[in-house]
Amino acid sequence: MGLAVLVLTVLSLRTGESTRQCVQDAGFVLYGNPQEEATARQLDELGELSRAVRFIPCEEPEPGELSICERARITTSPTWEFPDGSRIDRVLLRDELVELAGCTSEVEESAAIEYTDR
Repeated sequence: MGLAVLVLTVLSLRTGESTRQCVQDAGFVLYGNPQEEATARQLDELGELSRAVRFIPCEEPEPGELSICERARITTSPTWEFPDGSRIDRVLLRDELVELAGCTSEVEESAAIEYTDR
């Protein structure tokens, strides 16, 4: 009689509230002008998850002043800024953002299969 063990590694995404909380805890900042097509697409792509990120609108400043985005040296809309200071200046897919935030988890599932030699 023998014993075989099969181990599978499955990548699972969190769902609902836990994903939103995980992304919020990641501390990402999204800069963009909601009037521009790319930023509007980004916000649409994120859906409800857009409330989990800090959004800083790039709007026209008062005469003689720099906008928040100009002070942050943001030149492309949308631009993502991460806690380590790195940036990505393009639309991210929802799943990309979740992965960058580390909101996926590997789950190991084991199944023991017994077999007999007859």
